[in-house]
Amino acid sequence: MTRQSAASLRKLNSHLVHLALEVEAKVNNSRKEDEYDLILDRQDQHVQTLEPS
Repeated sequence: MTRQSAASLRKLNSHLVHLALEVEAKVNNSRKEDEYDLILDRQDQHVQTLEPS
């Protein structure tokens, strides 16, 4: 393998690692938002059961 191709592979690997970290962060953020939505839905249901009709 030439030095140039090795350097290109390192650069590509670095780019792929960066993208993987970005995707991981977005997935984690999405999961947190889903958890918050579930919590808010539960609180809303609880409030509705406490409110007089």
